[in-house]
Amino acid sequence: MIEQASRKRVTLKTIADEVGVAHCTVSAVLNDRTAERRVSNETRKQILDVARRLNYQPNYLARGLRGRGTK
Repeated sequence: MIEQASRKRVTLKTIADEVGVAHCTVSAVLNDRTAERRVSNETRKQILDVARRLNYQPNYLARGLRGRGTK
């Protein structure tokens, strides 16, 4: 339990820094909007691999505030 509290939250910026791309590119990949941003398959694969390795979890509260609904 203490171990989880000491871990930092994984954000889009964390993934972007790890891969070496902009955070908006990471957002496009994770939200399946790669056609809009023209992201290569290699970059897409790297982002998804890093997100999986770091156990990225979306912030549903922030997503609800942005979309004006919580589902």
